[in-house]
Amino acid sequence: MTSTKASDDILFEEMIARAVLCFYLVAVTCATGIATYILLNDYESKLTFANYESKVDAYGTQTLNNLYRNVLTSKLMMESVSYSCPYANIWPNCSALSIEHYSNFSDVLIDISKKESITINPIITNNQIGGFESFAYDFYEEQGYGIDGPHYTLGQPTGLGKGIFARNSNGLYRSIDFYPDGENEILAPVFLASNLENNRRAVMFNVYSETIRVKAVDDMLRCVQESGSYVDCAAITGIINLVQNADGTEDPAGLSFLPITPFYNRSTVVAIVVAVFNWGRILSDDDATLSSVVVVLTYTDVIYTYSIKAGETTLLGSGDLHDDEFESYRRVFSVDSFPATIDSYTIEVYPASDYTDGGDTNAPLYGTILSVAVIVFTSAFVFLYDRVIDKISRERRIVLQTKRMFVRYISHEIRTPLNTVNLGLSLLKREIKQLGKSLSGDVMKKIDDKHFHRNLGEDDSPEKIEKIDDDNNNNNNNSDSDTLVSINNWVELI
Repeated sequence: MTSTKASDDILFEEMIARAVLCFYLVAVTCATGIATYILLNDYESKLTFANYESKVDAYGTQTLNNLYRNVLTSKLMMESVSYSCPYANIWPNCSALSIEHYSNFSDVLIDISKKESITINPIITNNQIGGFESFAYDFYEEQGYGIDGPHYTLGQPTGLGKGIFARNSNGLYRSIDFYPDGENEILAPVFLASNLENNRRAVMFNVYSETIRVKAVDDMLRCVQESGSYVDCAAITGIINLVQNADGTEDPAGLSFLPITPFYNRSTVVAIVVAVFNWGRILSDDDATLSSVVVVLTYTDVIYTYSIKAGETTLLGSGDLHDDEFESYRRVFSVDSFPATIDSYTIEVYPASDYTDGGDTNAPLYGTILSVAVIVFTSAFVFLYDRVIDKISRERRIVLQTKRMFVRYISHEIRTPLNTVNLGLSLLKREIKQLGKSLSGDVMKKIDDKHFHRNLGEDDSPEKIEKIDDDNNNNNNNSDSDTLVSINNWVELI
């Protein structure tokens, strides 16, 4: 009964141990799965962010290079014009330029710099206005671009008649007065323009007539005056909405300004190279490395947001329209290609909500499933091994218990009669010992008398009788001793 209870206690303890082990394995499996998913997901996020940073940095470098190429090509135009009209005294009426050659050269520069147009704008003072207007119309007439020429450009395109014109909130107007808020008393009309077919209405337009343009020109001229050199005095306007599409819609644009100084009079600014560029083209992802990002363009308090997907650039609208969820992914680039401009542009790049870039994968999930599967498989193997060992142990316990029960049963059934036999033999031993002691006297005496009379004859003499009696005594003594020894030995055997 006690053995059965002990066996049941052992089985119960084994069940408790297995239950604890199962709970432990389940907890470890869950903890490992969760930890694996978190770690892999965090690693994938870091890898994605590092890849995102790398691609955005490359994109930012590309965008700044686009602006740098804009300045560089303007410098090429500036040097070309400086060599064509190398003396300050022939400006603004420089007739050494050719409309045809200028158009061909400017087309090449536009193709490599993402400009929309590039113009040459002489700087006109008050006493030069009339002479320059006449010179400009004669110049175009002589090269076939006048009113009657095959490439009609000038004449009455604005409805204002011949002359320099400008634009304000009320529309176009004849520009013969200096801009009141400007630092310089000058005019800067368009003299030569690229792609005349589309830009002919811009010829004779005074760029020194609107605050945003005037500020950039003043920054440029101030830079030349303060530094004493035309080098690194490029300036840029703030964001201007200009008509640049066939359907007449306006896009955010910028104008860059670079001073022209004659080759032999480098300290005198006689004209300006004005380049117009569309910010959408400047911000485009030429290599299509970004799957989907949002670009925020900022100049002081003017902000526009663009979407770039697989190389396609789309204007989303004015204002900062990026998703605040991706604020931590913000990458900022400052435009420093125009050192003469006090205020600068900033370009901010954020991932869009559908940005993937190969980083949003199921790798963390697959890794978690694999780690959990390994633990489950190992646990199943351990449990299977435990069941096999437990089965063998149970069988051995059953055999051992059967042996013990058999021995206990046999011991009980055999020990009782053996004890009885042992007790009987002990009693018999004691009685035989007592009997042996009594036989040593009476029985041996009778045996001796019998031998004495058997050896005594009728004719024996007294001497013979005495000798026989002595022999019998000796024999009796020896026989008595031998008999006692035999009885004692037999008793000991019992």
